[in-house]
Amino acid sequence: MSAAISNEQSGGNDDGAFPFDGQLFYGLEQKPGETEIRTSLAEMRSISARLNREEESDEGIRLQEESVIDDREFEWNGNHIPIKSRTVPLGRYIEGAQDVELWELANTETQELVESWMSKDEWNELENENVADSSGDFDPFGVVMWPGSIIAAQEMYRLKNNFVGKRVLTLGSGTGLEAQIAARLGAGHVLATDNYPLTLALLEYATKRAGLSHVIDTKLFDICSQDPLPDCDIVIAADVLYNDVLAKEVGRRCVEALSKVPQPRLIVTDSQRFHGTDFLDSINCERSDRYKLHWEEKNLEQVEVSGILINDDQKINVKARLLSTA
Repeated sequence: MSAAISNEQSGGNDDGAFPFDGQLFYGLEQKPGETEIRTSLAEMRSISARLNREEESDEGIRLQEESVIDDREFEWNGNHIPIKSRTVPLGRYIEGAQDVELWELANTETQELVESWMSKDEWNELENENVADSSGDFDPFGVVMWPGSIIAAQEMYRLKNNFVGKRVLTLGSGTGLEAQIAARLGAGHVLATDNYPLTLALLEYATKRAGLSHVIDTKLFDICSQDPLPDCDIVIAADVLYNDVLAKEVGRRCVEALSKVPQPRLIVTDSQRFHGTDFLDSINCERSDRYKLHWEEKNLEQVEVSGILINDDQKINVKARLLSTA
């Protein structure tokens, strides 16, 4: 089954936000009775090309302008890479929260990475591969901010008294919003992990500019490896469920964390809801009814994000899910 978008869906809402509900912000929506999105790479390419044509003709699509405060080049491994800052207006979603500055790859660079990552004809060809290696040397999704990070930040602020002095581990840290929030909430130490050096380099750049390097360290860590989770009091994984294989690995890491004594808190978010990424059934089958885990539905409105394969930033409305053992 394929989740294509209609002409009406692609045109956006009167408030300028799209009802986007699927990975890469393509406007993929759930079928009646389904809780997740199913699509193909061919369909995503087709939708991307059409939306870019509509943007160029200024018809049928409304994009957010002036979302970038600063553009500059970032030196990494001897290369000068175009990057842009993104100020996340957390106060819009969390009372009393201050804005957070993140740094992302420029849209044109991200598009090239995604095209490289999308080198296979169908998504399910990744099923028998190590997901950590599926995109080569770069992760096109970790170099931009995803809405699930804001959902995680909301939960972190709700539990803010539990972060003081604690050891926080972020998995698939991406641009590092959760890491910065943990440090702001008084964590004793934050270990931000990812499987891609460029992603961590961008996170470190933002961390230094924020004056939080004394609290936040980074480490290369492959969720799909057999290496044990670093010791921590809180584990956060925001928007790392790219496909069913990686989702199973995240589920395995959740089981690992829950088996520790004392048990760390878990915060997992997913704003993309792609088919096969709900890993809770495999966890809950071995847990008694009293201790079964459940997703909590969360909504965000007017979230400004990178267009990934679309040429400019967008404002979107998001239906996400949150797992929290707090």
